[in-house]
Amino acid sequence: MVPPSSALVPPEEIKKIVDKTAEFVAKIGATFEERVGAKEKDNPKFNFLKEGDPFNEYYRNKIIECQGGKSQQDEVHVVDDRLALSVVAKRPTLKQGIQAITDQIMAAIAIPSSSSSSKKKAPPLEPPPPEHFIFDYPEMVPALDLDIMKLTAQFAARNGEMFQVGLLSREKNNHQFDFLNPNHVLHPYFNQLVLAYQRVLLPPVGTVSELRGHSDRTSLLNRLVKRMEYEKDQEDTAKKQEEAFIAEQDAMLSIDWHNFTVVETLEFAPDEF
Repeated sequence: MVPPSSALVPPEEIKKIVDKTAEFVAKIGATFEERVGAKEKDNPKFNFLKEGDPFNEYYRNKIIECQGGKSQQDEVHVVDDRLALSVVAKRPTLKQGIQAITDQIMAAIAIPSSSSSSKKKAPPLEPPPPEHFIFDYPEMVPALDLDIMKLTAQFAARNGEMFQVGLLSREKNNHQFDFLNPNHVLHPYFNQLVLAYQRVLLPPVGTVSELRGHSDRTSLLNRLVKRMEYEKDQEDTAKKQEEAFIAEQDAMLSIDWHNFTVVETLEFAPDEF
């Protein structure tokens, strides 16, 4: 049993890494600590391995607690046993052994290591081709006004922009044709209708052959599935970002800014100011 200590206890996330590392160091020996320190020298989550770090004292006490009174001779036997097992297991390299144990630590504390996360990360889904006939439906628009807008868009798609200019000049006092005004809120929706009707009346080159290539049911279902997967992935990504933002806000609100511990005091000479 380790006597009570005044060592500074690290935050929960760092504490999990410290405890797991101390457990492996207590079982394997100081060699493991040296290798992990060299491998994770640029990782701030492993700064507790360095002398002078505020959490180093807690880490050393944790090693003594995990050893449970083991002597150095006991540690040598543990290391010898592990070396014997490594010989039986086709002699894995020391680097592979350190990586495997580091992955175990990261897995135990639910923090993926850089090597494992890069392998498990799925490639991003390619966005599906744009849909030219799907757009947001305007809200709070009477059915009659919507029918007028659609019929006007059909004539504008057939007769061109001059038809719109002439109609706007003739019906400028008719509120049912206010959507022809470029500053009106429904004008973007009207333009989308015009473009959609133009693609039907005067399809671009290759559109007919492309549609014939997707005429069978299997090809159509594949397109629908890909679009569904992409939209679901976008929704999940947005949801995760929102949850991470909320969790960060909650973490900031849960901090007691009036409860702190002095970790270190820096003194400056008068000529350093």
